[in-house]
Amino acid sequence: MEPNTRDLELREQDRWLPIANVARLMKNTLPPTAKVSKDAKECMQECVSEFISFITSEASDRCLREKRKTINGEDILYSMYDLGFENYAEVLKIYLAKYREQQVLRQERGETRLSKKKAKLQAAQQQAAQEAAATSEETSETRQNGEPGESGEIGETDEIAEGGVIEDAARVDELVENGY
Repeated sequence: MEPNTRDLELREQDRWLPIANVARLMKNTLPPTAKVSKDAKECMQECVSEFISFITSEASDRCLREKRKTINGEDILYSMYDLGFENYAEVLKIYLAKYREQQVLRQERGETRLSKKKAKLQAAQQQAAQEAAATSEETSETRQNGEPGESGEIGETDEIAEGGVIEDAARVDELVENGY
């Protein structure tokens, strides 16, 4: 069974960088008055994508030789040196060092997305606990003061208000059966 030519075309297209990104990079590099034809953008898209595939393939081969599954920055640098792109590798090496330095600083400051989400979650949990405790105290005081609708006696329902959460499921069933 022969694969559909449209399917092959889609697979090839999936390997390319988005043309809008390539065009944006080209525009940012050129003088403001420069214009870039569609053919030039498409040609650059293919060239850049092929270059990335070439470097990545070499890095992947290195990982296979070293019996690793993940390509890292050093693998890319090694591949660039190995394939004769020393000038680009030097620039990338500097960029990689600065990038890692920034990552360390962010982690030290706790600015990672996970840390922020965790901090928000903890704050929300603390606020909920404080509100529950305040509600529990108000309920307990109301019952002890014998305000309207209450007998003033402290019973099993006050245990619930003061304790906050009943952990024993059997105790919950017992309270429900007794009408609390």
